[in-house]
Order: sequence, then C-alpha cells, then structure tokens
Amino acid sequence: MVEWLKTYGPLLPILVFVLGVAGYFRHTARQSVRELQTRLRADLRKMLREVSETCDAYVKHLDRSYPSVQHKMEAARDKAQQIRQDGLISPSPKRMFQLENLFEDMAARCEAQPQLGYFAGHVPDMPTLIKNKQAKMDERIDQIKALTNVYLEALGRIDRGRTRTYLRYKLLWPRPIDGISVLESHKQ
Repeated sequence: MVEWLKTYGPLLPILVFVLGVAGYFRHTARQSVRELQTRLRADLRKMLREVSETCDAYVKHLDRSYPSVQHKMEAARDKAQQIRQDGLISPSPKRMFQLENLFEDMAARCEAQPQLGYFAGHVPDMPTLIKNKQAKMDERIDQIKALTNVYLEALGRIDRGRTRTYLRYKLLWPRPIDGISVLESHKQ
C-alpha cells in the first residue's frame, strides 16, 4: 500500500482536479441544454393549448369562421416549425413534422371549404360533396384536438422527469394519421 501511494500519490490531486473540472463542465453544459429544452417544451405547450382552444371553439360552433381557423392553424404550423428548428429533442423532429403537416392540412381545408359553393352549378352532387368535406373537416378537427391533448399530457410527464415518456417521444415514430406525412413538411 505504501509503495502504491509513493508511486501514484503525486497523481491523485491531478486526478481529483480533472474529475472535478469535468463534473463542473458536464453539469453546466447539461443545465443550459435542459433549460433550452424546457423553454422549447413550454413554447410547444402554449401553442398546443391555443390550438386546443381553437378546436373547442370550432366544435362548440362558437367560431365556425374558416379564415379564423385557417389563420390560427397557419400560425400553429409556423410556431411548430420554429420550435423544431430551435432544436427540440423530445418530441422528435418526425413528430414535429407530423404536427406541422397536420396544421397545414387543416389550414388548406379551411381555405378550400368556402370556395366549394362556387362550383354548385357545375357539379351535380355538390350538396353531398360539401357535406362529405364538412364531415372530413370535423373529423380532422377531432384528430387535432385528441393529438394536442396527448402531447400536452406527454409534455407534462417529460417535464416531471419521466424518462420513458421522454425516450418514447424522442425515439419512436408517431402513429400514422391518414394523409399526413411524418418525413417532411410541405411548407418550408
């Protein structure tokens, strides 16, 4: 033991110093990343709450104004894109692409819906077509509402330190939604 101490004793303070410096930098670097991720998740949570309120107002017939819903969905798409570009790690970029595309799809539906009436004289089954499009739009609103609720719950669990939820939303692919891509956003 004495020989070991004579041989490696002078290196012991250097080892303790290196481990202390590494621990300090590891802690401060992780702290800044943790703060950035928490801020980005808070921004995402705020945006999802706004989308949820828009969906509630639409479903309860408080705001059936297509331009209003379209504007809010476009703003949500832009905000989701900004959060993804700022470097949100969990939910993954694939999940953020899916959200962006879902909001873009809803905005496009809101833009096209009022224009269907202009074709009433040219298409024989226009009332049926408008009714089907409205049903699909209502279904999409319900999908967006359900997805925002799932994400809001997951973000809360992630911020409370649930590692399984964090990894699930970071690593696993999102569940498919008909007609919505997870690979790239339509509008860059």
